[in-house]
Amino acid sequence: MDQRRLALAVRAFLCLALASTLLCHLPTPTPRQLASQSVTLSTTLLERESSPSGERLTLEDSAHQRYTAFIPTTAFNPGDQLLIRAVCEPFEPARNPGAFSPQQLAAQRGLSGNLVKLHVLASRPGNPADWRFWPARFRLWAQSSISSRFPSDEAALLTGMLWGDHHALSIEDSTAFSRTGTSHLLVTAGLHLGFFAAIVRLVLRLLTIERGWAAAATMLLTWCACVISNTHIPSVRAATMISVFLCAEMLGTTGQSLRTLGYALVITLSCNPSAVGEISLYLSFSCVFALIAGTQLLEQALRPLRLHHWLAKTLAVTTAAQIGTWALIALQFHQISLSAPLANCLAIPLALLCLALAPGLLIGIALHCSVISAVMQPLLHLALGILLALVRWCAHLPLSALHIHTPALWSVIGYEIALVLCGWLIQPRISTSLVGLVREIYPHLDQRRQDWLLTYAFSVVLRQRLAISTLLGAGVMVVLTSSTRTPELRITMLDVGQGDGIVVQTPHGHTIIIDTGGRLELHAQHLAQSPAEIAAAGVFLPFLQSEAISQIDLLLLTHPHGDHAGGVAPLIRTLPVTLFLDSGQAYAGTAYQDGIHQASLTQVTRIFPRRGAELSFDDGVTLRILAPQLRLFHGGRNDINENSIVTMLCYQHFRMLFTGDAGFQAESQLLAQRTDLRADVLKVGHHGSAYASSTEFLEAVHPRIALISVGRHNLFHHPAAPTLARLRAIGARIYRTDQCGAITVTPSSITTMLPCT
Repeated sequence: MDQRRLALAVRAFLCLALASTLLCHLPTPTPRQLASQSVTLSTTLLERESSPSGERLTLEDSAHQRYTAFIPTTAFNPGDQLLIRAVCEPFEPARNPGAFSPQQLAAQRGLSGNLVKLHVLASRPGNPADWRFWPARFRLWAQSSISSRFPSDEAALLTGMLWGDHHALSIEDSTAFSRTGTSHLLVTAGLHLGFFAAIVRLVLRLLTIERGWAAAATMLLTWCACVISNTHIPSVRAATMISVFLCAEMLGTTGQSLRTLGYALVITLSCNPSAVGEISLYLSFSCVFALIAGTQLLEQALRPLRLHHWLAKTLAVTTAAQIGTWALIALQFHQISLSAPLANCLAIPLALLCLALAPGLLIGIALHCSVISAVMQPLLHLALGILLALVRWCAHLPLSALHIHTPALWSVIGYEIALVLCGWLIQPRISTSLVGLVREIYPHLDQRRQDWLLTYAFSVVLRQRLAISTLLGAGVMVVLTSSTRTPELRITMLDVGQGDGIVVQTPHGHTIIIDTGGRLELHAQHLAQSPAEIAAAGVFLPFLQSEAISQIDLLLLTHPHGDHAGGVAPLIRTLPVTLFLDSGQAYAGTAYQDGIHQASLTQVTRIFPRRGAELSFDDGVTLRILAPQLRLFHGGRNDINENSIVTMLCYQHFRMLFTGDAGFQAESQLLAQRTDLRADVLKVGHHGSAYASSTEFLEAVHPRIALISVGRHNLFHHPAAPTLARLRAIGARIYRTDQCGAITVTPSSITTMLPCT
């Protein structure tokens, strides 16, 4: 190595050392899961983020253990010292099918526990000169500045692009980004830091700074941007990859090569070996691999269309990224975004424009320069508005996203291997290498045959066709091996906390939803986002995606309380609903009113069933409405609960009774009318309240299994001890969501269901 390259290598090493030193001096957690206990801690506030549920705090104690807490509001800033008393709860695995594991997410963020019932006993302002908290304070200031100047949806989108904080994004917008494959715009990763590095690199070159020093400065500033973006795993990984590419450039080699990508992978795994188990690692490198290997080939394929060079380049890049990631996305998120190439082609330029304008706006605000703010704010407002409108439009296109069952893991691994093989096949040096190998093995071949091998057998066209065929075959295997369930009746009571949420899947694939979870709304609150809707959507939508459910045939809401109606509006916004059954009671709760409004907007058929109504499906599943009567209960304290829709699900010899929150009064009426209440499974009324499930009612039903949907540590002390005693007295086996998580029942499993541990 000559002296010049040696100097460049030393310069690259020094830049990486500076970046590593910067990261090592940041607060680094060593998480350990703690048991549920009351604690008094002396903590430092590391982060304060806004969310629909209030303020989310990240705290660190003197032992470098990190915790998270949600409180309605706070005036504390990062770096402040807080003496707190709280109950520390451990993070648990996912309690519903298709849901993310809070335990796994907490481990990735370095969190040891969740603090509830938090009380601040004493506080002390932090040291403004402590540079470790400057990035967090900057994010807090920028969040406040952006939120005060833009609508909530645009502010959430911008903060998501700048440093990944998109918690305030509405449910429908989050779903739209997911359906269109543009969720990567909301996470600071390769696109964002790559664009930042490109801008910095361009500016430094325009200033006539020497190429090596420009690359070194770009690398250092990229790591600073990574720190400002809260050093999330995707941003650290992206900064590492960019650094390796820049080092390759400083050493005089080609940065955009598969070999350089391999170096980046080795360095990333060396710095964070636990990343092997994270899907984001494979998404990142699979995407970049496809970009490096396939962009040029796709551009060549688009030439016959005579597209503008910029449009062809953008379409090739977005398509290559989707080719590299769709199988992993199908494995993790149970969907294939068919609109992703179009959506990304339209959205990425707008996102880059927003990323270019946002620093100018923040600089203008910081310098109190009204001229810069006056210019940047309307431009940014326009770009954000168009970006949101485009994503929403693409999300509502026919077949925007295809929901599939989880593909077999081996087929996804096979697809990734095929992707690597394709990248190898389309490399320009393959033809020469193969021909040379054949000449060594078969030296007796005449020149004519050797020329034939060179011009045809190992031609670029043949290798490209072989690569495409291999990749298409592997992709077909991913789709064909997606697991499908057996055609049987399946009832899943989801763990929605202190509420009800049940999904019925019939043998022919029809979907019936009985109540949609949420939270109890004690007062009529008209909020931009109802907490009940947020809670319900976080449980129902992942489950429906994991089950590849793309349509709801029947949505039955037993009564309008928020802990049952929370998911009505999000579900109707997300999936087509054929029929909406409602008890028809007047109620001012936000979740219920939003659900009615959304049903009206989408023209969903809404009916108010009464006793005697019956709905049948083509596979023999029948719903018989047993209550309420034509004349509803009126004048009592619990009329809304007592007027719940009570329905009997019948299929062959199997019967299951759903009672909503009906209590003693409704039960007495059913008994007085000599209704046939016999059922194999009972959904226990009103979460196991002491004022439901009377002895006479239970004797009439005589279920073998009793399901109770109830929240852990709920304030109502449900299920009540007398109710549990009455259920045990009739010999029913009791299953509770607070102990079991989601509970699935099939006609064939009611005799073999094991008790919860």
